[in-house]
Amino acid sequence: MVSLDVGCGKQKRGDIGMDIYPGPQVDVVWDLRKTPWPFESGKFDTVYAIHVLEHIPFSLEPQYEDGLFSVMGEIHRVLQPGGKLVIITPHQQSRYAWGVPTHRRVFNETTWTHFSRDLWTGVYSLESPDGVGREPLFEKSSIRVDREFGSAYPFGFREWHVEHRLPRVYRVLCALRVGRKRNLYVTLTKGGAAPPAPATLPAASPPPRVPPPA
Repeated sequence: MVSLDVGCGKQKRGDIGMDIYPGPQVDVVWDLRKTPWPFESGKFDTVYAIHVLEHIPFSLEPQYEDGLFSVMGEIHRVLQPGGKLVIITPHQQSRYAWGVPTHRRVFNETTWTHFSRDLWTGVYSLESPDGVGREPLFEKSSIRVDREFGSAYPFGFREWHVEHRLPRVYRVLCALRVGRKRNLYVTLTKGGAAPPAPATLPAASPPPRVPPPA
């Protein structure tokens, strides 16, 4: 099993880190907007895209295709059947969604209805550059959000302090929908059967005991 972290930066998750800038955690220096990526199809069982999709521009030259679809298509290609794509992005309600100058797009729960078959309603079909309607790339999905509280707490006591120092309180506040939505946590599963796990070899029998010489 091999996993890929797209846009890994300084905190690589998994086995192979890919980023546009070199660094100690970067195994492959590559601009993810340039396709195809330097990996064979079906190589990875998991791809991580942690706070990277919001940086993708809308148009990629020379394809003139929306950059998100180009990147999602490559992720789908390099995933093996049954593989998972793990995504974290700011939610559109978050102050960080447009608060970071390098962010180029925002996401909410509805975004992923166009990428996962179990969410897709078919009411609105996104079109490819040649005008043909797109169907979702992935088969299954799970989505959750966490919350941010902004200046609701004095003296800089914000969601980070609650989340890390009072995790049970933080989970209750999220369940009660206190504050604004902060991050989207999305997992998408590629269709097809996952490859079987490698068979385990039977344990070797111990060597026969040789009686000591008389």
